[in-house]
Amino acid sequence: MNSLKILFVEDNIIDLKSFKRFIERSNFKYIVDFSMSYDDVVDKLKYNEYVAIVTDFNLGINTAFDFFDFVDDIPIIIVTGAGNEEIAVQAMKKGAYDYVIKDMDYNYFKTIEITIENAIKNKQNETELENYKKHLESLVLERTNNLIEEIHERKKIEESLRILQENFKDAKNALILSLAELTESRDYETGLHLIRIREYCKHLSILLSKNSKFKSIIDTIFIEDIYESSILHDIGKVGIPDSILLKPGKLTDEEFEVIKTHTLIGAHTLEKVISKYPDFTSLKMAYDIAKSHHEKWNGRGYPEKLCKEDIPLSARIVSFADVFDALTSKRIYKPAFTYEKTFEIMKEDEGEAFDPYIFKVFEENYDDFVKIKEFYNSEE
Repeated sequence: MNSLKILFVEDNIIDLKSFKRFIERSNFKYIVDFSMSYDDVVDKLKYNEYVAIVTDFNLGINTAFDFFDFVDDIPIIIVTGAGNEEIAVQAMKKGAYDYVIKDMDYNYFKTIEITIENAIKNKQNETELENYKKHLESLVLERTNNLIEEIHERKKIEESLRILQENFKDAKNALILSLAELTESRDYETGLHLIRIREYCKHLSILLSKNSKFKSIIDTIFIEDIYESSILHDIGKVGIPDSILLKPGKLTDEEFEVIKTHTLIGAHTLEKVISKYPDFTSLKMAYDIAKSHHEKWNGRGYPEKLCKEDIPLSARIVSFADVFDALTSKRIYKPAFTYEKTFEIMKEDEGEAFDPYIFKVFEENYDDFVKIKEFYNSEE
């Protein structure tokens, strides 16, 4: 048993004792404090540090939702009875890490243990990312100050600025890769998926830059930015619970509504990063992509139901890459489709989900994207 402590909140004495017996009989990794009331939880939080809170939804005159009024840095896992899926969806929207549904045989105790481990790992990843960002900030600041002290001659100024720009670019790339790896750690998709996405987007952007409709918009900076930022299209999935994100079967309507929130979660996450790094133009593009890559040309996408050219061009390009790679790749819920079948499916959505002008370029150069897929396909 390690020194990490969790708080288990349950006002049903039978369920509480059953969980105690589960801890005693299993190799449970954490120290557990128990509570049976809202007021007792408030008191315990004043004097203890917990890495996670597991709580039943109904607590007398209070509910688990009341904890969100004063707990903002501890993962909360809500336990609900069968048939309370609506409460579970509300819990996720309020900020719960995950929810677990009770069963009569207490098998859900093992699910709770796994969910606690995932919550702690996710919190550790967030902390490490925040520390890394602070390190990058201090590194750039330190090197900038050193350069100011050392610069006395014009040649030295020019050389120092060149080095600083390289370090600044390295810091930006490191930050983007760190964010992308955080997404990758939660999803079934591999690193090669992210590599393919940026290669598809770069190639499609280069092709579009030669087209009269797009050449005034797509320049070398646009191509460089979409290459760097496209791998963050699903960054919002860090906020989707494993029980939904990794579900092998078909999602319920309520679960799909939760999945759709990854676009807004991603945009909100990148908005915070942009406020700290306003000069990173690729992060601004990443914001557009994360938020709008599920919008459709006909206005039936999400989250804002944008249509046609109201959808950012970068998001329209990424949607081609994301769908093409998803259809041609094996997933836990489907086999990989052939390239012929993939094209047939995408062709049906020309002018519906996809920008018809971009689709024409995509169609004329379809073999190029097949070659990219084959080149970066050693995982499958």
